[in-house]
Amino acid sequence: MWYLVGIHPALRTAQPQPPYATQQSGSRVQRMYHIDTLRTFLTGLVIYHHAAIIYGAEGQWPYVEAVKKHPGLTIFCATDQTWFMAAFFMVSGLLAAGSLSRTISSAERTGKRRSTAIWQFLKGRVLRLGVPAVISTMLSEPATHVIAGRMPMTWEAYLTYVVGLRGAKGPAWWLATALFFDTLQSAYTALDLRPVYISQYTPPLVYASLPVVAWAWSSFFPFGTYIQPMRIHSPSLPQYVLAYFTGVWLQSNPQLITSRMLSNQARWRNSPLPALGLWLAYGGILFSLPVARAVMRDPPRFSLAEISNRCFSASGPSSALGHSRILWTGDHRYDERNKQRVLPRLAFGAYLTHPVLLCAIAVQLRQVNLGPVTKTLVVGTLSTVASFLASAALVRIPVIRDFV
Repeated sequence: MWYLVGIHPALRTAQPQPPYATQQSGSRVQRMYHIDTLRTFLTGLVIYHHAAIIYGAEGQWPYVEAVKKHPGLTIFCATDQTWFMAAFFMVSGLLAAGSLSRTISSAERTGKRRSTAIWQFLKGRVLRLGVPAVISTMLSEPATHVIAGRMPMTWEAYLTYVVGLRGAKGPAWWLATALFFDTLQSAYTALDLRPVYISQYTPPLVYASLPVVAWAWSSFFPFGTYIQPMRIHSPSLPQYVLAYFTGVWLQSNPQLITSRMLSNQARWRNSPLPALGLWLAYGGILFSLPVARAVMRDPPRFSLAEISNRCFSASGPSSALGHSRILWTGDHRYDERNKQRVLPRLAFGAYLTHPVLLCAIAVQLRQVNLGPVTKTLVVGTLSTVASFLASAALVRIPVIRDFV
């Protein structure tokens, strides 16, 4: 994260290493357990984020109980929304780049053409992301609306829903967008161009210009507009693109992710503390007294969309890198002793199943009289557990396990 405020020492003290995602132990690829932990954490955070909307945070969700907005839950959602989707795309780019690299290397060893390997990778991504996106849009999303009482359970209502589709719906938007970015990466790799030169000064310059670019972009693509068929929130596209391809770049520069490849002299400068300090400083300015008063009005003077989108425009990818760096640094130290194999395998399925289960649990507990924050914690926890259990059941089904 030092390259957000200056020249990262790792760019001077270490040459780019072979992607550690592809390092072999015998014939098996070594897993990045710290990235697995980050994915699991992000999945749980998404579920709690949506639970908070049900009980008072500003945002869009099929089922909402709150009649008044809760300032604490609104700030929670506004804060995590500045970074967690960018972190998802960063992890997606990191893992997709490693998978593509391994596919091409394997093809070259067996004498296959490079284009064949890239096509094989892309077909795999369509099955892994495209098929679940279609199923989620066609089945999971209407089921969520039925449970929430926003759609009658009739064929006529379902056909009306299908005819009105313009693209991905619900959580499937992330799957469709990740597939779109994977396609762009595949097309670029197929051209076999010279690597883009990235100097020590490139990252800070790019991130320093991000707020200006995001502001200019949002002038042409205002808040509340979407790019179909992925259903990307238009103002967020520059941040998502930068986050994804930052992940691609980090895959070939692993010394920027973990300090184990640095010398002892440079290791202290690769600490996550600068990132944490930057984010806390930004958060302190963002939620200063005038802004907090505006947010905590009932109704708030500024909506979550206005605040979170402007936060994300200024700090999305950098905040994502900062939070992610903090999380995976701590976990990376215990890679060999605490290898979490189960939950990361279930995280993708939990992400797919959580809308239906969250709405179902919230509807069943609507008569329970608890405070907004307490009920968010209770329903969010129950929904997280239920989603991972549902994913555990899905991965045991022979055909479905290939897509979950």
